[in-house]
Amino acid sequence: MEQSTLEQRLLRCRYLVTRAAKHRLGLKAAPDGRGGRDSVNREIHRSNKKAANILIDTTIELEAELKHATEIGKDSPETRKYRYWLAIVGSCCETFVAQAFRECDVPHLYKGPRFGSLDAQNVQSVLRVMGEINESPDAFAFPLDFTRFSCSGDLLLIAQVENALRVRVVELKEGDVNVAIREAQEEARKGPGAWLRFFEKYGEKGIQQARRVFNQEKEGYKREARIRATRGVHKDEDGVRVVMETGLSVDSFFPIVEDLCRKARRGEYAVQTIDDCLMIAAVDTTSKHRIMVGNFDAHLFAVNAFIAPNAARSSSQELAAELAKVELIDWTDGLGSVYLNPLLTRPLRPGTFLDLAFRRIQLLFFFHPPAFVGLLQKAGVKAELLSKKETNRVRSDRALGAKDLPLHEGRAIGYYIGNSRCYVGSIRLHEIVFNWAYPRSLATQMADAILRAPDIERQC
Repeated sequence: MEQSTLEQRLLRCRYLVTRAAKHRLGLKAAPDGRGGRDSVNREIHRSNKKAANILIDTTIELEAELKHATEIGKDSPETRKYRYWLAIVGSCCETFVAQAFRECDVPHLYKGPRFGSLDAQNVQSVLRVMGEINESPDAFAFPLDFTRFSCSGDLLLIAQVENALRVRVVELKEGDVNVAIREAQEEARKGPGAWLRFFEKYGEKGIQQARRVFNQEKEGYKREARIRATRGVHKDEDGVRVVMETGLSVDSFFPIVEDLCRKARRGEYAVQTIDDCLMIAAVDTTSKHRIMVGNFDAHLFAVNAFIAPNAARSSSQELAAELAKVELIDWTDGLGSVYLNPLLTRPLRPGTFLDLAFRRIQLLFFFHPPAFVGLLQKAGVKAELLSKKETNRVRSDRALGAKDLPLHEGRAIGYYIGNSRCYVGSIRLHEIVFNWAYPRSLATQMADAILRAPDIERQC
C-alpha cells in the first residue's frame, strides 16, 4: 500500500467520524425531541460503519503486507514502517471505543498489548457477526481485535434501546464444545446432570475449555464492574480503583501545536514553553539539516529553561554535558500508551494531522516535575517531590517500572487526598504530552477532584 493511499483513507475516516453526520443532516444545533435524537444516532451509526469498514479493510491489507515484509527481514525498514502504520490505524479504530466509554474507563477495557496477527485470532467469525448486527440502523458493532491492545471482549456494541444508547462488550464463543458449555450452563440450573453428561462426552479437553470459559467470564464481569464504577473506592483481587468526580474539564493546547507545526514547515524557530513546566518543539523531518537544527534548538531550550539557565556561558564541554542530560519525549511514543486519545478526533488541520501522524513533523517534549509540583501547590493541592529512597520504596512495593512514574533526578511526585498520600503516575504525564492537556488546567482539575473526593483509608 502506498502511503498516499493510507493518508487518503485516514482523511476520509476522519471526516466520517467527526463531521459527516452533521453535514448530512444539516445540523447547526442539538436536535429536540426523541425523534430528532434517534435520527442523529442512526446517522452517526451510518457514518461510523463506513469508517469502520475502511479501517478494517486497511488493517487486513497492512497485516498481509507486514507478513510478506517480515519474511524478507524481521527488523527491516519496511517491516518497521508497516508496524508503525498499523499502530496509527489501531489508534484510529479506538475512536469508537472513545465514543462508547468515559475516558477514565477506557484503560480498564484493555488487558495488555496485542500480539500476533489477526489471521491467528480468527477474526472472520467476529466480522461475520459484526456484519449481521450492522444491518440494523439502530446498532453499531466493531471488532475490538483491531485496536492496539488485547481487549476483554471481542465486539463493541452500541445500540439504541428504548430512549437511550446502550453499550456492551461481547465475548463471542463458537464451536461445538462452546455451544455445549452454554447449554450445560443453562440446564445446570435444574440439576447437576447436564455437567455430568458434558464431561462424559468431551472428557479432559472439555473440562479444560470449560475452565477457560469460566475464567474469561469471571474476568469479563470484573472488568465490567471496573468500567462501570461510580464515585468511590472500588476493590477487587487485582487492586483498588478510586473514582473521583470533578466539575472542571481540561483545556488542550491544540492551537499551539498547530502554530508550531506551521513554523517548523517554514523553517522558523518552533520551540515554546507551556505553563512554565513543559517545553514543546516541532521539528521538520523532511531534511537532515532541519532535523539537526530542530533537535539542537529543543535540547538547548530545555537546558536554558529548566536545567541550567547559565549553561550558555559555560565552556563547550560543560554545555555538551548539560545537553546530554536532556531526555526528550517523542509524541509518537504515545502509540504505545493506553491513555492516548484517538488520532482521528483531534481538531487539527488535515495537513497537520497527516504531518504528525506520518512523522513529517516531529513533536518533542520536555516535562519538568518540580515546576508541575509548583502548579499543584498553587491550585491548592498538597504536593511534593519524594526523596529518592521513598521513590524506590514505592516503585518496589508496587512493582512500578521507570516509565510508570514521571521522575526528576530519581524522585517521584507525591500528593495528598486528606491524610492519604498518592503519586502522580504516567497517566498525568501522558495526558499532557500525548493528549496535549495544559498542565495548569490539569492541576486545577486535580484540585477540584480532591475537594470532592471520597474518604480513602489507604494509600492510592
